[in-house]
Amino acid sequence: MSAKKEVFTPELIKIIKLFGLISVSLVLILSFFDERKSNNSGMLDENSFKASSLIYFQNVRQIHYDIERQAEAKLLLYRHKDRSGSADSIFINLSLIVNRIKDKAYIYAELSPALELLDTVRLRRQSDAGTNEHFSILNGDRRSHELLVNKLMSLQDREVIEVQVVESWFPIWTSDDAKQALIKTAVDYRELVK
Repeated sequence: MSAKKEVFTPELIKIIKLFGLISVSLVLILSFFDERKSNNSGMLDENSFKASSLIYFQNVRQIHYDIERQAEAKLLLYRHKDRSGSADSIFINLSLIVNRIKDKAYIYAELSPALELLDTVRLRRQSDAGTNEHFSILNGDRRSHELLVNKLMSLQDREVIEVQVVESWFPIWTSDDAKQALIKTAVDYRELVK
């Protein structure tokens, strides 16, 4: 009867220890460079979207939008095809900004050249009954742009949102198609991030 060979030789034990120490140290080192933390809470950020929402948007709603690809920033900008666009008129357009790397979507109020010079854009929501509700958006402030979306989502048929330029008030859309483009963009944004 032959003698049993030793399975764990001293050389094999040294190799296993070395491999174990290298793999543990590699995991610890790489964990310091992880900028995207996992979210195990089950709750999504208010600007996060699910893959199914993005797929629906890209397959069904995207045909209504002009797409601008920002390769260096890895962003997609969607602007509704029926938006206002005359350089000499006063308008506000909405654009959807999708960051597929971080699974986030943002809404941005693009201002006409006449409004771009203002730091704060004063708006009012006016109904047929004569009631006015005033609010402002700050150029570059994401929260105030979302406030505009909320106002558009609750807009009734005969209500109008106007912007103040100097002392006069002007509607933020130039036609009924532009008004519908604003509302549809707001609805698409809410559907994307719901």
